[in-house]
Amino acid sequence: MNPVMAAIVRGYITTEGLQQPEDGSPIWSHTPLSKYVAMLNEVYSERSAKLFATLREEFNTNEAKDVIEFEEPKGGYFGWVKFLDGTDTAELREFLFKNNYGVNFLPGARCKVGTEILLEHPMAKSAIDDSRFNNYLRVSWAFYEADELVEAARRLKRGWEHYKNQ
Repeated sequence: MNPVMAAIVRGYITTEGLQQPEDGSPIWSHTPLSKYVAMLNEVYSERSAKLFATLREEFNTNEAKDVIEFEEPKGGYFGWVKFLDGTDTAELREFLFKNNYGVNFLPGARCKVGTEILLEHPMAKSAIDDSRFNNYLRVSWAFYEADELVEAARRLKRGWEHYKNQ
């Protein structure tokens, strides 16, 4: 067993099951895992802040008309971005792949609640009749360093401009 899991098991699992600390804090906060979780929170916060700051700088430079909108993430490692001009993000993603922009995201239609078809399938497009999330995309900052995310946001902007002007 890995050392972190061993500490959790040793300190907090008894024959009665999982015991909640008396102060009401999360169970992991009293283990070596707490420092690791704090470090992840710091890293993910920095990454998301840089990613979303760059998206704002790249796409919303014209004060008269923003291109995208989003809420600043307050945790986690996924975020939603909405294209205000109605850009179909599934088409944009395909365009970016074909033109080697080296950036990826999940189109909103693949992530929305109520969508039964989550896997790529030739019939998927005809099976999804609800288009309310077609102009959204989901980004993640879990697997890339902050500088890579900044570059990805810049590539997304260049690719989007190329897509819109074709």
